[in-house]
Amino acid sequence: MKEVKEVVDTVSVALANGQPEEAGNVVMQEVNHALLSMGVDEAMADKIDNFIILLFIIGIALLANLICRKIILRTVAKLVRQTKATWDDIVFNDKVMVNISRMVAPILIYISIPIAFPEHADSALLDFLRRLCMIYILAVFLRFVSALFTAVYLVYSAREQYKDKPLKGLLQTAQVILFFIGAIIIISILIKQSPVVLLTGLGASAAVLMLVFKDSIMGFVSGIQLSANNMLKVGQESGGRRVKRSINIDMTSVHFCTPEMLAKYRKIQLLKDYVDETEKVVEEYNKEHHIDNSVLVNGRRQTNLGVFRAYLTNYLKNLPTVNQDLTCMVRQLQPTETGIPLELYFFSANKVWVAYEGIQADVFDHVLAIIPEFDLRVFQNPSGADLHRIGVKIEN
Repeated sequence: MKEVKEVVDTVSVALANGQPEEAGNVVMQEVNHALLSMGVDEAMADKIDNFIILLFIIGIALLANLICRKIILRTVAKLVRQTKATWDDIVFNDKVMVNISRMVAPILIYISIPIAFPEHADSALLDFLRRLCMIYILAVFLRFVSALFTAVYLVYSAREQYKDKPLKGLLQTAQVILFFIGAIIIISILIKQSPVVLLTGLGASAAVLMLVFKDSIMGFVSGIQLSANNMLKVGQESGGRRVKRSINIDMTSVHFCTPEMLAKYRKIQLLKDYVDETEKVVEEYNKEHHIDNSVLVNGRRQTNLGVFRAYLTNYLKNLPTVNQDLTCMVRQLQPTETGIPLELYFFSANKVWVAYEGIQADVFDHVLAIIPEFDLRVFQNPSGADLHRIGVKIEN
């Protein structure tokens, strides 16, 4: 027993000093000596002593796993059941705790395997075996974290204040990110490269992936915004299908409104109040600031594009086919070489696809037809007929 204690102490000191090879040599000598004392041939003893130590390490790891699952986990579960809180019953459930216990055996094998092959401490085979252990440990850890995320989700989803939140989507997103990062690390372990190198290599394809999954990403972000602003409750359907289309206005057709144009716009039912109220504000401002109206750039004036935008806003807000409970607006986007994009953003009252297509088509039919009434032009690249009209000869 004294010799065994000395061996254990020597091995413990070697492991504590980060010298598994020295500990392996000590154990190997003792096992080899024991085999020889049992009458085993020296050549045979040299061949099987490694595997005997390996089996011993595996046996200890499995025993530790058994102790952890049958004694420690049961003790923890008993203590959790005795508390009055319910969240710990969910967080420390069987799936979470079992995944913790499954990490014990591979961690012990990973630490102790150099003891079984001290003469091959720097060999490729031992390095490969340790990497396999590390991959298994990481895989079990990922499952543990995933189970922990699920447990946290169950805790919060049971609370009244979070029942209208998209917690399921957040859980699934977190799990996807978790396993993506885990896959990167596992691949880096297999090929013996830094995860940073792999991520750098993926940088070029990230833009392509974002384009492929653009709608999914935008849908997820929209869900977060709807939840954060309490715009949609669980069990409540969206009030319609979204329309988000723009037309390009020729920038050379935008100009200030003349008195004759304002008189014409006042006759449009949807614009009368807007024109009068805006003109009143403009006149009061110019008068207050002593603006010289003989010069167009002085003071404030209405433009035909601004009046047209106001008309479209009132037009949408008075359409029965537009859902008035959701966002409805007309806005200018960044001007480009193809003109000024004027975007109509609204939701149809009807969610049926065919009806929805008809609604947005009717709206834009009307928009295109009335643009000339505001002395505006739609931007359009010249066609063959346009070139022929201005006298450009087109050869076949």
